[in-house]
Amino acid sequence: MGCIVPSGIATDDTTKFFFQHMMDGRRLVSLYDFENRRKLFPGIDSRIKFCLLTLTGHGRPALEGSDFVFFALEVADLREEEKHFTLTPEEIALINPNTRTCPIFRTKRDAELTKAIYRRVPVLIKEGPPEENPWGIEFLRMFDVSNASELFVVRDALEGEGLRPTKTGYSDGKLNYHWMYEGRLGHQFNHRYATERDGLLRELSLEELADPDCEVNTQYLISASEVHARLSGRVLRCRSAFLGHRRVARNTDERTSIACVMPSGPIANSWILTLGPSAADTLLLCAAYNSFVYDYCLRNATSQPSIPQSTSMQVPVPSRGSIHPLLEHLTTQIAIELSFTSWALSEFAREAGYGTAPYRWDEERRFLLRCELDAAFFHLYLPATPDGRWRHARIGDGAVRDETPEELAELSRHFPASRDAVAYIMDTFPIVRRHDEEGFGEYRTKRVVLEIYDEMQRAIDTGLPYQTRLDPPPADPRVAHRARDA
Repeated sequence: MGCIVPSGIATDDTTKFFFQHMMDGRRLVSLYDFENRRKLFPGIDSRIKFCLLTLTGHGRPALEGSDFVFFALEVADLREEEKHFTLTPEEIALINPNTRTCPIFRTKRDAELTKAIYRRVPVLIKEGPPEENPWGIEFLRMFDVSNASELFVVRDALEGEGLRPTKTGYSDGKLNYHWMYEGRLGHQFNHRYATERDGLLRELSLEELADPDCEVNTQYLISASEVHARLSGRVLRCRSAFLGHRRVARNTDERTSIACVMPSGPIANSWILTLGPSAADTLLLCAAYNSFVYDYCLRNATSQPSIPQSTSMQVPVPSRGSIHPLLEHLTTQIAIELSFTSWALSEFAREAGYGTAPYRWDEERRFLLRCELDAAFFHLYLPATPDGRWRHARIGDGAVRDETPEELAELSRHFPASRDAVAYIMDTFPIVRRHDEEGFGEYRTKRVVLEIYDEMQRAIDTGLPYQTRLDPPPADPRVAHRARDA
């Protein structure tokens, strides 16, 4: 049977059980996804995605897996062999173990590389029974703008009642209201990306970011008691700040995964909050969320203009115990320097073990910090042997086992070395590349990440310590503002 239906039949949460039934029963022969930008259907919006769905019955099961193509624009695209990839029910269960929805890939290389990553790195939370949650976290949407608007107040109303401004909102000594933090106000490693006043939104200037006393204004305030009620009964090993990643994002944006550490307070549902980790683990998870390799995996998992919480749960993140202590220390140092740029996060920094003043905002230094961080996470996600080949181990059924010769041959055919995979992933961020080429005449980010990746690999091969390019090194007190008097 062949039919034309919305592509969401394979990717949306509302139809996941039907898609799972098709895959488990070996009923799906092929699914070819199209975007209507070339107006194959003239009367339909160009943004609509539809697919050619072919099903079979009991007599002819799809034993070798189902054939997929995504992001086709015209029928001729189906003749391009590199666009086709095959997935079995077991592979879908590996990549999307909770939802069993279909991952989306632009090419066969993307499919093979993603499967290789998921075989090595566990998803963040695998639903049970038994549940696998190495970081001991939960997700929270604190205040849903669509159904909690009666809790929102504006500054004029509070000033009219005699409340006075504070660093975090308004107070009269008994009643406390805090600014509600929305998704558009933050960016990667930066809770002060934009500010809002009188309905106008603007990005902070470099001069404002360099001022550790500068904080953003928001549109609404919410009572501190309402925040306390939302958090009641939840495990909070870090109470001074929240880790959030933006819910609204597209896999065609410059970056899809955008996360930052925010001072504790009311947070809108445009942020999905990660609750439970300690301050140090919060820094590690923030670094993971903002890495290129995590972003690459997330892009292959979502086809919507917003990131469902269920999707965030099943993106791979190295487990807490799998990160080498030296790499963990470097990653934490980089993440704290990138995040702790204002006095508002002083308490969080102390919880994480960093008692210095905020770190100075230096664009060139932050670029190198980010490149070191990305190179480190590429090593965590794409480990290689001393000769640069893939490591011959994979995760399966909760245990590590050797890869079969067939699996190794397939990996080697698409990615003969981990470094090639790093270069390929960097090339899947065309907007980052375009901005680099416009500003520097080259894809600077890719070049520097690969250079540092090679330096880290040499350290692994020789056993010598990795030497950072940064002078002073990450999180050094010499790159911080002057401490305030006690």
